[in-house]
Amino acid sequence: MTTGDNTRKMGGPQWLALAAGLIVIGATVSILAGDAIATGKWGQDQWLGLVILAATIAFGLLRKRAWGEGKWASAIAFAAMFGLGTILLVYSSMGRQEAARADRAQGARNANAAIASLRSEQKRIEGDIARLKGELKRYAGARSPVEVQAALDAIVGNGPNKVPARIWRRTRSCAADETTRPDSAAACRPVFDLRIENGKAIEKARIEHDVAEKEVQRAAIVAKLQTSGGEQVVVAKAETFAELLSLIGFDKATVEHVVSRVDVLLITLFLELSAIAALEYAFAGLMVAPAQTVRVVEVPVANDDDESPVPPEGGKRRRGAPDPELGAKILVLFKDGKQPNQREVAQALGVHPSTAGRELRHLEAQGLVRRTADGKSKRIAVA
Repeated sequence: MTTGDNTRKMGGPQWLALAAGLIVIGATVSILAGDAIATGKWGQDQWLGLVILAATIAFGLLRKRAWGEGKWASAIAFAAMFGLGTILLVYSSMGRQEAARADRAQGARNANAAIASLRSEQKRIEGDIARLKGELKRYAGARSPVEVQAALDAIVGNGPNKVPARIWRRTRSCAADETTRPDSAAACRPVFDLRIENGKAIEKARIEHDVAEKEVQRAAIVAKLQTSGGEQVVVAKAETFAELLSLIGFDKATVEHVVSRVDVLLITLFLELSAIAALEYAFAGLMVAPAQTVRVVEVPVANDDDESPVPPEGGKRRRGAPDPELGAKILVLFKDGKQPNQREVAQALGVHPSTAGRELRHLEAQGLVRRTADGKSKRIAVA
């Protein structure tokens, strides 16, 4: 008799488990080779890390598979390789995560230093602006250099605040060394006053120009600060946790050192074990032994006076009655002298342990199998 296809189709939970497994594998890949993926520059460390990741997950799945099939040597070898792969992944992951954290911390420090420098420069410029505006108060009401120069150009003539032309010529435009005579000095007094005012006007214009330049510089710094995103947090989670525990007497440096390492270890183990558990659930029962032809002993049919365990054609099998097809599948498991226990039989067939136990009892009652004690469990073999 041919047992038929033992595989089962994947349902919603299995697809969910497969998606979860792929997600955590992707997270592990990003840790091990994120820089290579981003830059496109692959080195031996990145390729080797991905190979170890794939092999470790495969060994974790095969270990349980081999153990369920009673292949103890293979199961132990797979378990050893799984453990070694886990150690290598943790070692590689810790190194890469520590390096990434150090880079992020240094980048944050550099960014914060640049922001601090900009704020210091902004403060200095604002101080200069305040000082210059204070100086401008001394020149409140002063005319502009253009206005003063216009008054100087019109100073020669007759009338109040005018210099007679003859004195203007004699003193060579009211030169200081030519106005020694009292009448010349008195006549050139309006010129002297305008020249003093012109100097103040020029100084006022210079200060106003400096203020305008400082305002432009301050606006540029404010724009840079707005686009910088503000200061970045440099303190790591481990440091924050260590500060919290230091309040109740723990040594901060020791706690920070331990937590920073345990954090990376737990993340790596979580991702790896989650991937194995999710993929194992997703693919459980999809890789059972293919259909094989076996000799099936006919199950005796009770007479008309007994309750028949075999339903009439087209009817339903009575609850708790022997299942010939399931019994045939169980007998396949005992080829090559294998002696699984009830739990291993249930796992191999993808059925509930109680279902496997009930069918084993039927086979044992027919004398087809026998059970032998093996510690707390019982091994099953062909009778």
